[in-house]
Amino acid sequence: MATEKRKINHGRRILREKTLHTGNMLPGMVLRFQYLGGYDTRPLVLFLYKENNLAHCVNLNYLHEYKVQELFDWSLRLFEGRIDECFREEKFYNLDGGFTRIGFTNRLAPSDVEAKEFYNRALKPRFIKQPATRNCYKTYKIDKMGALKIVNYNIDTWEQYKATGKFQMFGENTDIEESGDWVGVFDEQVAKQYVDTYGTIKRN
Repeated sequence: MATEKRKINHGRRILREKTLHTGNMLPGMVLRFQYLGGYDTRPLVLFLYKENNLAHCVNLNYLHEYKVQELFDWSLRLFEGRIDECFREEKFYNLDGGFTRIGFTNRLAPSDVEAKEFYNRALKPRFIKQPATRNCYKTYKIDKMGALKIVNYNIDTWEQYKATGKFQMFGENTDIEESGDWVGVFDEQVAKQYVDTYGTIKRN
């Protein structure tokens, strides 16, 4: 179980990094930075939105890799499978298209999916309310974030689509609006499919 006292190393999934100013953070970016005053001093996060001086994020270091991939697949569900709109290789801020961002709406690239909608419809019920993943949601004081970098993270569904023109999501027959006991069953199905594909669930 990934708890606050057990971080998961996702280093092998980082394809590329580049320095980024905090003023250029956009919803849906994967970021890494130095942060003092917490257990995780080098968070790797999915950035959702700013609120005053706080950055609302999902800390991927508190999720096993198959849950990280599930997180990205839930974002694709909110985009109703429009994969080119969900996973955007942005060219803002001289990024040259080399960094994939979830296409949550913002002033530079409007879309029909907001980060707060993702929080309410997917993150909160599927992760925050589940014991094994409830610690993944974090807020960070922006003025205490140092050595900020944008990360190009290896997203399985997106990489599969770019390579083959096709994609398949974990549990793709599951409706995002369903509720109840199916969540635990879905987790088991996701874990089994990850094991079938990659051989094992990486624990560190």
